[in-house]
Amino acid sequence: MHAMSYMDMETWADQALCKTHPKKEWWFPDQSNHLLGEYAKKVCAECPVEEECLEYALENDEQHGIWGGTTPKQRVRIKKRRASYGQ
Repeated sequence: MHAMSYMDMETWADQALCKTHPKKEWWFPDQSNHLLGEYAKKVCAECPVEEECLEYALENDEQHGIWGGTTPKQRVRIKKRRASYGQ
């Protein structure tokens, strides 16, 4: 698997629901308000490019924010699980 380039992101990101969502801060909540992240995840669950977003975050080691309906901690667990299965 190759790391998604910025151009790859540009292609699917135009379809992302978060791009036009009025509450941009939901995707980058601070530690004191995790509920915002939960709201963002609900939007992600309805997004047509949720999988592409998650793969982008995993391949580019995004360490902040909600990407593909996951938190940074969840993405670390996904990467560890994939590594243990040799993916």
